[in-house]
Amino acid sequence: MPETAELTELRDLWDEQQARSLGNNQLAALRYRSNLLGADLRITNFGGGNTSSKFELPDPFSGAPVRVLAVKGSGGDIGSITESGFAILYLERLEQLKNLEFFINSIHVMAGATALEDGPAPEHVPQARTRNRRRSSFITRAGCLHQG
Repeated sequence: MPETAELTELRDLWDEQQARSLGNNQLAALRYRSNLLGADLRITNFGGGNTSSKFELPDPFSGAPVRVLAVKGSGGDIGSITESGFAILYLERLEQLKNLEFFINSIHVMAGATALEDGPAPEHVPQARTRNRRRSSFITRAGCLHQG
């Protein structure tokens, strides 16, 4: 059996020219990738799907670059989310919470998720970008195709 197979039912919606037009705007790139994942309702349910990305943004108070985690969580439509729909969290502050097991478990309970269902919380994943894998393992592979 070959290691790779040609996809016959899913189209690659990636538009290299549109992606390049985003320049170094990492939040816009996250929005673009998220919208593509939500464009095919066989992959994500309407109103569902989670994506996140870690990158630097200027701190709104000091102007200094800070590492952030931008998260599209449950409750919004991944196919139509705009840049303002992502929660922007200071990654350094989240890192400080790593040792607070109670806090992390509470987040999963409040979000109605379990570690088995959603995987580890995105702030604990070393990769810069993560995708929700709830619908199928396809999402993980599709989310990694165009991460520059």
